[in-house]
Amino acid sequence: MTEDSGIVIVQLLALFLSSFFWGIYLITFVQSIRCLLWDSKGIRKSASTISWPMLVVAVLLALFPAFDVALGLTQNIEAIKSFASPINGSASQLPSALTNWTIMLKTCNGVVGTLISDGAWVYRCWVVYNRRWLIIALPMFLWLSYLSLSIYVICVEVQSVHGNLFPLFRASALQFDPMIISGFSVSLFNNFLTHGLIVHRIRQVDKETSLYTTGSHYTRDPIHTFSGQTRKRTRLQNVILVIIESGLLYTTTALISFSTFLADSLSFYATSSMEIQVLSIAFNLVIIRNARPNDDVQLSTGGYHPNPTFPLRNLATAEDAAEVSSKNEARWSGEKP
Repeated sequence: MTEDSGIVIVQLLALFLSSFFWGIYLITFVQSIRCLLWDSKGIRKSASTISWPMLVVAVLLALFPAFDVALGLTQNIEAIKSFASPINGSASQLPSALTNWTIMLKTCNGVVGTLISDGAWVYRCWVVYNRRWLIIALPMFLWLSYLSLSIYVICVEVQSVHGNLFPLFRASALQFDPMIISGFSVSLFNNFLTHGLIVHRIRQVDKETSLYTTGSHYTRDPIHTFSGQTRKRTRLQNVILVIIESGLLYTTTALISFSTFLADSLSFYATSSMEIQVLSIAFNLVIIRNARPNDDVQLSTGGYHPNPTFPLRNLATAEDAAEVSSKNEARWSGEKP
């Protein structure tokens, strides 16, 4: 199999994978919008209870998977035209990644999608820690670093396609691969960092609130231990599990895509197309799986505290659960939330 035919086969595989995961994404998108705008009883939420930042991000992330599929279809149509040409019937006319507007747009599509998703996780981290800017100083620095690297890479690609559009980037093509590797590394580390900070905070809040609550705050999901005993998992423990699983879903896909790029493999076309789909799916799964089937669940506190209960209504996102718990923790200790 020649390199030209290999490119065409990989492009077809990329279109198949992106279309397959786009179908899965559409299902999760509809469910996430339902969870954000309606409660479990089908009643429309009031404007004050809707998580507007998460709704905006969910809608924005809906654009990138669809655009990626459209660009993949365009690439395959161009490949078929190249083969069908009676004069130059060869896939060698397919431009490389640095000289093709379609692939450049796919790069921009993936970069902007990653920026929005990473920014949403930084926002969640900020909210979970009661809007303390010092906590997100490093994640925000990493996010801005990824933004700078992305602008640099996009300018290099545009320069390679359109001659003298950006004179400052004329001799920067040799540094293209290191910039992409740096961008991948920064984004992956920022994901690990923000997920870890959020999990740590929610776990801390869960331990502290367990001192003031009775058994009514447990969910119906039992945990089976090695000794054969069962214990029930709290709501916030479920939130932690959801965040870890969704984070692993995306980071595993991103690591696979990163590995194929480092190996200089043609399969990078397929894995990168799959990555933007999985990124949006993982974001929606956090919203869906943290939406409680019962919106009237309450936590009961001990008899020594003046505020015996607080409702866990409309907690469609992980940061809401931690924020409500931390505010009530401050209330129990006599502080102002």
